[in-house]
Amino acid sequence: MSTLQQIQSFLDTLRQLPKPNTPEATIFSIGSRGYYENPTTDILAFFCNNNGEHGLGSLVLEALVDILPEKLQSISCSLSTPPEREVITSSNKRIDLIFEGKDWVMIIENKIFHEQNNPFDDYQNHFTKNEEKRFKNKEAIFIVLSPSGATPTDFDKWIGISYPRLIDSIKHRLAEYFFKQPLNKWTVLLREFLLHLESIMSTSSYPEENIDYVIANLSRFREAQQLQDQSLKAFQEQLQIQLSTELGVIINVKADNWDGSPVMRFAYQSWISNSDIALSFGSSEDNENRYRISCYAGNIVNEEDRNHADSILNTNDCDIAPWNELKNTFRCYRTYLEDFDRKEILKKLVEKLKLMDSFEKR
Repeated sequence: MSTLQQIQSFLDTLRQLPKPNTPEATIFSIGSRGYYENPTTDILAFFCNNNGEHGLGSLVLEALVDILPEKLQSISCSLSTPPEREVITSSNKRIDLIFEGKDWVMIIENKIFHEQNNPFDDYQNHFTKNEEKRFKNKEAIFIVLSPSGATPTDFDKWIGISYPRLIDSIKHRLAEYFFKQPLNKWTVLLREFLLHLESIMSTSSYPEENIDYVIANLSRFREAQQLQDQSLKAFQEQLQIQLSTELGVIINVKADNWDGSPVMRFAYQSWISNSDIALSFGSSEDNENRYRISCYAGNIVNEEDRNHADSILNTNDCDIAPWNELKNTFRCYRTYLEDFDRKEILKKLVEKLKLMDSFEKR
């Protein structure tokens, strides 16, 4: 089997690999490298405050209580004080979050990714030391919120709750809320928050088959890239010679790249502006309009220049309306080619270069 046949077989296999799913973007994932414990705890505290400005009442707090052990599900879902963050203990440790109700206190340790190696005994001592003064006659509820919902070893007073379980509980409550109340910004933000939590909690959905195949065939990728580069360079050189011969002038050509797709740009050596004709190639997945010839008329300074360019370059084969680029100093036109036909490409390039030359001679 020849090298070209091997690469063709390799590309055929690539097409058969499963396409990865793209997670839905949220306002918490756009433009950030991650959303971790501190901001997550802040948002959770905000939505769990039944007196918060979000206007959702105790919806999120009720969702949390719903998944506590049955004996605790009867507690009042109302806070007597606002949620407390980063509460410092007597040994200078920090408790992530404290909720306090009329007859209960909830101490929450939030773990997004890290191991559960926190000083849980110190957190318990914080409650004990304040039991007589602040937390008198209040039941202590110790919670570890984590992806797995595991309970910390050797600390049987702590309740492990998984984020996926909490997310499902909030979504259930939120669905009921949607039936009763109109949509508002806080319900949208809460939904975005849940979507983001789901994305960072879930195992990557990227197909393992793809990873295995790519790593096992890195040399094939290099060979295919080299073949692409060599073939595009050879085609570009062929077009330069053919265009120079056909037009009887020196044609300058340079390679470009648009969003990962190769582009060849042609211009008369004699042109004094930056006008050129671009031949661009779409992605391999794009079955329509894979090949485009775009004309860029430069040195546009006023409406008269623009109208003059339109009179020459806005021909019947232009598939979209002319547009402007680079602060309106370029007038642009585009023609699509359905198939890769060398003769048709050469013919169109000759036509467009001649028209652009007429514009340049103005």
